[in-house]
Amino acid sequence: MAKKNSPSPSDAKAEYSVEFVKMQSASTPFISFLEELNTQERAEILAYIEEFRVAKSSASPIADALTKYLGNGILELRVRHTNRISRSLFFYFAGKRIIFTHGFIKKTRTTPRVELEKAERYRSEFLRQNIS
Repeated sequence: MAKKNSPSPSDAKAEYSVEFVKMQSASTPFISFLEELNTQERAEILAYIEEFRVAKSSASPIADALTKYLGNGILELRVRHTNRISRSLFFYFAGKRIIFTHGFIKKTRTTPRVELEKAERYRSEFLRQNIS
């Protein structure tokens, strides 16, 4: 007989999924960010997101340069492009869900406080919509 606290075989094999915060106004800030980028940058970010999702799903090590914990449950995915750097902010949600809030082009050494606050607001909106 299996222990109650042990994960079922299906839990152990469950893969992470990627979602984007959708605002009550029906806008999706992360998609809006992607639409502002050129085709190459958009493809690079989406490829990094998929690489990150696969690594998390297989419990593979994640390179320190790829993600960074910013605080209050918000993390960033860092992508270096030809001549600039983008940051895509996200958080984890129940059921192995990676939820991206928005992105921005890095212009300073540290993540601007306003971007972290924006991610926290978007997360609050997501939680309002997904927790009843």
